Amino acid sequence: MKLLIWIFIAGFLSGCSKNNMADPVEKAQTEVALAIEKAMKKNDFRLYASTGRQLVLPGISGAGRKKALALCGHKPMKGTGDVLKQEKHRGEMKKKFAFMAEYNRRMLEICQHKKAKA
Repeated sequence: MKLLIWIFIAGFLSGCSKNNMADPVEKAQTEVALAIEKAMKKNDFRLYASTGRQLVLPGISGAGRKKALALCGHKPMKGTGDVLKQEKHRGEMKKKFAFMAEYNRRMLEICQHKKAKA
């Protein structure tokens, strides 16, 4: 009987701990949603761009890039230049570009909707 109680307690605790750990994809989407909410409060519909030698809008296709820039504008994302000083920056850069791509896709829809009403 004691063994059954310990198994139940261990199962309960391990089940609770998994619920508290956020899935990386969910965490990234939450960060994007918070960033969009913050930008909308400021009426800032600009898209994120890299700070490299060439202007890159992650998440926006080449054909729609000019329209998106003209309609919404852009703002630089710090730390996204095209030079990697250390190998550890590669992972950080991937995370930033994934964030910018998702942010830009969502914000472009919002920007187009807001500008169409104006």
